[in-house]
Amino acid sequence: GSFGNWSTCSSECGGGVQTRSRECNNPIPQFGGIDCIGDAIKVAECNIQHCPVDGDWGAWGNWSKCSTTCGGGTQLMTKLCDNPRPQYGGAPCEGEDTKSRVCNEQPCPIDGGWSSFGAWSTCSEVCGGGKQTRNRTCDHPKPKFGGVTCAEKDTDLRKCNAQPCPIDGSWSPYGVWGDCSVPCGSGNRTRNRTCSNPEPQFGGSNCTGIVEKTQECNTFACGQFEIIGTDGHPTFDELEGVLLFEGGNSVW
Repeated sequence: GSFGNWSTCSSECGGGVQTRSRECNNPIPQFGGIDCIGDAIKVAECNIQHCPVDGDWGAWGNWSKCSTTCGGGTQLMTKLCDNPRPQYGGAPCEGEDTKSRVCNEQPCPIDGGWSSFGAWSTCSEVCGGGKQTRNRTCDHPKPKFGGVTCAEKDTDLRKCNAQPCPIDGSWSPYGVWGDCSVPCGSGNRTRNRTCSNPEPQFGGSNCTGIVEKTQECNTFACGQFEIIGTDGHPTFDELEGVLLFEGGNSVW
């Protein structure tokens, strides 16, 4: 008879077989008749397309380098969907291909920084040249966690009050007595001193006190001579108009 319908393929993909058959019944051989010639069954390939291959994960890789050296960074670890790869419409791998963790959580070193300088100190001298200082501190910020301390000096120095100091005047010694104003009958003589030991300078005070001293002299009456003798004592002679020099000095 005729071939029947093809059977269902033996596989949905990757290559299967299907068959169809016929019977030797048209008519059935009888009474010593010859059996039908040819194949009673036909076989054919079917569904030869590739079967879908679902993906599966490979092993996890190594952790990556930390994203920072301190202060808390991130490391990643990945795996691939290659064991096997999805093919021919197969399903991809399920789940995450990456995982992470925190790394290098220790605080980062903080290098020290200078604060602003403070106010200048009072000058060490009011005149003649002094010094004053101002300071700063290494706390802006303070060095921490192995950070480097501040470089350079924490103290600034400058000169101040360089103007000369006032010099007050002081008296020189008195000079020698001057000549008497009259030769007899009581006169005056003077001696002076100057404000020069030292002179007042740079706003210093002037000398106070008297410049000139006055002293009576030649107090003896005119016509009487005072002879300073060799023994140092005065002697008086009533001589008119004549000076005697007897081993001494005559003084009017």
